[in-house]
Amino acid sequence: GEFEVVHPFQIRDKNDRIGIDTRNHYLNGSVHYKQITIVIRSTVVNRLKLLLGLNELLFINGTDFRKFDNDENIPISRRIENCYYQGTVNGEEASFVALSTCNGLRGIIAFENGSAYGIWPLDGGDRGRRHPHVLYRTKWSQSASCGNQIGEDLKQFQKFSKRDVTKQTKFVELAVIGDYSFMKKHDLHEEEGTAFILEAINIADYVSFFMIGILF
Repeated sequence: GEFEVVHPFQIRDKNDRIGIDTRNHYLNGSVHYKQITIVIRSTVVNRLKLLLGLNELLFINGTDFRKFDNDENIPISRRIENCYYQGTVNGEEASFVALSTCNGLRGIIAFENGSAYGIWPLDGGDRGRRHPHVLYRTKWSQSASCGNQIGEDLKQFQKFSKRDVTKQTKFVELAVIGDYSFMKKHDLHEEEGTAFILEAINIADYVSFFMIGILF
């Protein structure tokens, strides 16, 4: 496929160019900036200016992370960073971008015409200044299917009372399990597997907003 090595950077106050680390070190680096601007210079798609906002709904109400090991249900005690962003390409209102910044930039950049590019960090470089990434063309399809095979069977056990929720803010609760076969297939350890799943959820979340037209 078509790909190239790029060196993204951030633009902050007064158009200062800095590295891609989005942690707010004024707050001991414990949280990431809510709004960021990433610039990617590419010979394939020219200059991309990504206007991104932190997906603060991803961890709403204390998202729970657990590890199931030998029939034990163990809470994951280490802190999971929220470094998951969503936004658009400057000048392309119908575009969408969803990526993470915990360890380099990982995610997707998609345009209205159907073209899409993935971005992935390479080993080496300096996250504070020049961190090489691969920018590659990928396929983006609006058609998708659900892999759930038991949904219809469970309906007979679910009985919900009707409520008037037309004026209520609605949230979707999601449970995702990365089982042994998933971790082995992608050669991931626990921390990498958690990040992989959260990146996928962040992308799916943003795509769903586009599909039902409630972006704001």
